[in-house]
Amino acid sequence: MDFSFSFKKPPSGSQAKKANPFEQAEEQFNAIRGCGVTPRPAVTFAQLTEGQDPAAFEGAPYAHMLCVMAGTGSDGEPFSDDVLLVNPQCISESGSYSALITSVMRLAKGALPFEDLADSYDGDNNVASITFTLDSEGQQWDVAVEDNGVAPEVWSNLATIAASRADSGERLAWCEVDGQRLMVFLSESDLSDLAQTTGMEWAAIE
Repeated sequence: MDFSFSFKKPPSGSQAKKANPFEQAEEQFNAIRGCGVTPRPAVTFAQLTEGQDPAAFEGAPYAHMLCVMAGTGSDGEPFSDDVLLVNPQCISESGSYSALITSVMRLAKGALPFEDLADSYDGDNNVASITFTLDSEGQQWDVAVEDNGVAPEVWSNLATIAASRADSGERLAWCEVDGQRLMVFLSESDLSDLAQTTGMEWAAIE
């Protein structure tokens, strides 16, 4: 009785690709990490791609990966503290500004040390008021709300304060993606690398 076996090397190409359907996504993920945008230490690549369509990473190279990294896990915890996805028309009620600014504070890693952050929204008059304490001094920003949009001066104020307190010249920057904004807080060198690597148009917030 012949118990010999014949082992054949699987062909390259389609079968090899099926073995790792997220090959392109992983390449993008590794490239992004070289530009200062990383996941939290406990977050794995497998977690980021769980339930994702591999074609989405191929159809929107880098942009989809960054959007995924800007998301949260099943426990509600962010995948990364280095990238944020913002809906610029997110001001709809009291608390909207506080939620937004809290997320930007996390992104800025100590460069926006606001305390006692609160806000109110007057929908009848389309105005909002943001209050907080900075360096033991109370601050108040009163801004107009148009089409539920974040007031330009809020972005500008946050960017100015963060840049003035950054450890290594980091600045808030963003990139438009399908009507939303990906935000990062990176040095000029890392931001340049990110733009070159992803082919996306990133701009520092002025």
